Amino acid sequence: MKFGTWNVCILQQCGKPELVAAALHHHNVDVACLQEVCFIDTGSEQVLAAGREDDAYQIYHSGCTNGQYGVGIAIKSHLVAAITDFNAVSDRICYVTISAHPSSITVISVYAPTNEHDLAIKQAFFD
Repeated sequence: MKFGTWNVCILQQCGKPELVAAALHHHNVDVACLQEVCFIDTGSEQVLAAGREDDAYQIYHSGCTNGQYGVGIAIKSHLVAAITDFNAVSDRICYVTISAHPSSITVISVYAPTNEHDLAIKQAFFD
């Protein structure tokens, strides 16, 4: 299984999810943590890789009310049946659990506040 991480800078733009899925496919990535997905809602959706009608990723994501931040995890379609849990902890943290042998794998996607943010925001995140 090949893992990756990517700050996608606003995944909700038209056609961008398909381009991200195509890039993940090109690099043979099975599971990728995504930051700054900027979805307003929490959930999952299937995304076909651009130019590859036979390949898809399921993107599990945590959203936020203001359309900023947000994290997600892209799972290659052949692994989706092995997902036993998805939890959107906040607009900056989510995780999936993948059933594997000999034990399950928990993948956590996190987007921490940068130095540009107010001290109160950073403190709230780390508390």
